[in-house]
Amino acid sequence: MDATKKKVLNGYHVVFLVQNVIIGTGLLSLNHALSPVGYSQWWLPLLFGVIANITLIPMIWLSLQFKDDDLFDINVKLLGKWIGKFINVVLIAYALVVIMIVIQNYLTLIQIAVLPNRAITFHLLIIMVLTVYIVLIRYDRKYERDDGFDV
Repeated sequence: MDATKKKVLNGYHVVFLVQNVIIGTGLLSLNHALSPVGYSQWWLPLLFGVIANITLIPMIWLSLQFKDDDLFDINVKLLGKWIGKFINVVLIAYALVVIMIVIQNYLTLIQIAVLPNRAITFHLLIIMVLTVYIVLIRYDRKYERDDGFDV
């Protein structure tokens, strides 16, 4: 392949790629997760969706008020040094839990669909090593050039 015709995947594309993977695995594993719950609680996802949309309105307003700051700086400015940093730690822990749940759902989907009689430990290790490798490559290349991943 010619070096001048490489396609670049920048951070903007990666955000939507990860978001679509999360939505796709959630949709594919939704009926498996909801079938033991029962059919009488169908309104809870609708209620949670409405609550999520209502909480987005003040978040968008705050991001418009503090244009030069990120979420962690906004928390420290609005809530003070200690409470703001505590909320930041809670947000990081929440993000880690969400990442673990997404990986677990993805591996469960692979185990159900493709590899029903095998343990998922080896596949988990492969996914984690690849994730760490991609993050480290991006971190190393961040200071060389800022155009994204080579695909």
